Amino acid sequence: MTTLISKEDNKTLSLITKNNLRILSSNRKRDFNFRYDSNAILFGEQKPNIAEKFDIFLCHSSLDSDLILGLREYFQSLQFSVYIDWYNDPQLDRTQVNKATADMLRLRMRASSCLFFASSTNSPNSKWMPWECGYFDGTKGKVAICPIVESSIQADNDNFQGQEYLGLYPYVANGVPMGGGAETLWIHEGPKKYVCFADWLRGKNPTTKI
Repeated sequence: MTTLISKEDNKTLSLITKNNLRILSSNRKRDFNFRYDSNAILFGEQKPNIAEKFDIFLCHSSLDSDLILGLREYFQSLQFSVYIDWYNDPQLDRTQVNKATADMLRLRMRASSCLFFASSTNSPNSKWMPWECGYFDGTKGKVAICPIVESSIQADNDNFQGQEYLGLYPYVANGVPMGGGAETLWIHEGPKKYVCFADWLRGKNPTTKI
């Protein structure tokens, strides 16, 4: 398992980089002897039932399939369940904006504890991402931006500035607790204002750390 961080405390967390996600995606593909692309690997795995609950609804661009496979591998390694529409509901056609797809996505969002908006160079062109983000924000309010950055320099900066409306939401970083412990996710409102993901799901807000 490739770690995505090299930090010693939760004062200097990292954002998630494309390179690390590609490594995780490549490792998963290697399990399939590189016979399939990322979509096919997800399609071929066992699907959950319609009543299943999820920790994270992963809102993303379908053009980022390799990165999304890597994100899924990473989040699951931290014991968080993830909903991805083209994995859990491969019958959906994201290229068409229609009522059947919207109804299924609403059902899945209601079954998810939070929404992560996977912000990448492709996300501004997505038809569905702004709608999913707005629906989830209006119904549950637990929305966070998951920045996928290009370089380790950007990752170490840990001060994500989203374009336009993305700045309204907190963002996701990763790291280990102060003094050591298991790696996990953290929800940030700034470099020094954050809370661990599990506590955020339970209703706690980010607080400023000195």
